[in-house]
Amino acid sequence: MTSTKSPKFLLRHLANLLAPGLVFLPSFAAFVQYQGYPLWRLEVLITAGLLLIAGLPFGLLLSLRPRTFGAAAVTLLLLAFSMQIFPEEMNLLGSWGSLSQDLIDWAGPFGGVAVSVLIALPIAAVPFAVLSWLGPNLGIVLATVFSMALVSTLLLPAEPPPLGETYRRDAGATRDLPLVIHLVLDEQIGVEGLPADIAGGEELRDDLRRFYVDFGFALYGRAYSEYSRTTHSVPALLNGFDSLDGKISGDADELLRLFWGNRWFKQLAQRGYFINAYHMKGWDYCGGEAGYAARCVTYTAGSITNIAGADLTVDAKAKVILSSYLYSLVPYRAFELLAGPAGRLSRMLPERPSLYGPDSLAVLERMLADIRAAPRGNAYFAHLMVPHVTHMLDRDCRVRADPLTWTSYGDLDISTGALNSAASRELRYNGYFAQVGCLHSALRRFFEGLMEIGAFEDATIVVHGDHGSRIARVAPLTTAPQPLSDEDLADMYSVLLAVRSPSLSPGYRQDLVSLQALFREMFLGGSHGDRPPDIFLDYPATFNAKHTPPPFPRRPMSGLGRGTNSP
Repeated sequence: MTSTKSPKFLLRHLANLLAPGLVFLPSFAAFVQYQGYPLWRLEVLITAGLLLIAGLPFGLLLSLRPRTFGAAAVTLLLLAFSMQIFPEEMNLLGSWGSLSQDLIDWAGPFGGVAVSVLIALPIAAVPFAVLSWLGPNLGIVLATVFSMALVSTLLLPAEPPPLGETYRRDAGATRDLPLVIHLVLDEQIGVEGLPADIAGGEELRDDLRRFYVDFGFALYGRAYSEYSRTTHSVPALLNGFDSLDGKISGDADELLRLFWGNRWFKQLAQRGYFINAYHMKGWDYCGGEAGYAARCVTYTAGSITNIAGADLTVDAKAKVILSSYLYSLVPYRAFELLAGPAGRLSRMLPERPSLYGPDSLAVLERMLADIRAAPRGNAYFAHLMVPHVTHMLDRDCRVRADPLTWTSYGDLDISTGALNSAASRELRYNGYFAQVGCLHSALRRFFEGLMEIGAFEDATIVVHGDHGSRIARVAPLTTAPQPLSDEDLADMYSVLLAVRSPSLSPGYRQDLVSLQALFREMFLGGSHGDRPPDIFLDYPATFNAKHTPPPFPRRPMSGLGRGTNSP
């Protein structure tokens, strides 16, 4: 009989306690290294310790009932871990999102969960049988395997993705053409869409009107996007589509072709422009030799390195790192999708941190430096992930000290379409207003820099959002039983649109105009069309669908023009 004080007994139970946490330490170390964060910083070590602590309850099950509850707990952990190592193309989260919604439609919310469990049980039966067979040795086996995996990860660090100038081709001598600049500001709501009922909304409206009109832009205060998602609005705009019906499917390559093979780039290239495209890693506006962009600059957006030098406490940085890591895990996101807001750790950790702001603002500085070197014959296109969530920057572009105050656009309940309460909407807009103020401080420096080098006056500059702030009470889903209010429509579809061109008179425009239709008329040689001002509702899993979605339902656009329209 083994003594409870024997080294073998103590080693076994120590392994049992640590094994569940060790399952995720190799992927955590790879996550930190891949993002270029210093691995031995105190906040990283604290986060690793928290992961080990989080595994202790499962470790107790291993020690108390290794063949039953312990094996079941480890089976769940290993299945979750296995979701991380499948190729991204399998799109497991997207497939789960589509499947779960189909199950909910068929069997209701509780029936959907029951059916999901029945599907999962046969899948889990085999690993459960093997783990149960290991019995008391299960903890030692797991601890050994994942300790070795951790050491291997530390010795063979993950190679970071290629960034900076990732593609360039010789497009011949550039012609003496005036500068073209096209900036997409992700989640930048339009002037008249800014809510007047929230403190600071009216002032920001006035600031944006003065900003663009003073710089000589035609500003369309009541512009709206016909779509509420980037993956729909930007391809429709760049290609001059009147509708995306029948033009997209679940094929990711097909969608990317609409980005890098777009009609706008084609026309610029045919006019003799050398096209420079700046985009976040994962969004390809170049397409290599098959695309029209001659030069591609890829930037990382959302990296935890954005907080490495920020004026934050160690525990604040640890919270951001832990939250970022959890949201990098497919099983955590799948759990969140299933459990909804009730299953989140938002009271202890920041909301889903997409740390886009600092990297995106740095792109403006790089672009200005590139323009100084080549102002003529060049077209510059940049998709900037700002003021996109997370709203982490104050008006002076400093990282706010408490990550728990950083906000996103809402917590979506996919069955009802609900995103925010009145209180949470106001809270999120407060953070959004600050980040918009920061962005436009950076844009002021950018425009003033263009003036200094004499590249501003004859340039064509287009600045627009891709959709609204998305800080709505209700999302525009086809499945949402709640009706959309004018307020929801403004939050989701109102979009900034400012155009500066020697051929266009500056000033503030009050017409209700579609971003996609007006861009098509101005730049792609198409007509504005006589279609009434409509927007398209969205399918909950359209982007993840494995088939071409049915036609997007339309509904009239309204809700813009709340408050004064005077310049």
